[in-house]
Amino acid sequence: MRQHNRNIRVKIRMPDGSFLDFEGPREVRAILRRLNILENTVLVVRGEELLTPDRLLRDGDTIELIPVISGGCHEVQTL
Repeated sequence: MRQHNRNIRVKIRMPDGSFLDFEGPREVRAILRRLNILENTVLVVRGEELLTPDRLLRDGDTIELIPVISGGCHEVQTL
């Protein structure tokens, strides 16, 4: 007997405020790869939960991609 994978819809809120839909199920890393986004350049958030690249997204999930911003280290000198 052949088993069919059920397609799910994952909504992604992009940094510019737009939304994209993907069929799934898919891991976070697969979506990032499809969007040509390096894993270490964004935080992936579902609600208040930070997702790792290996997390599987479920039907109806909405995730947000938040760009990682890093700054330089400033050395403090004491006199």
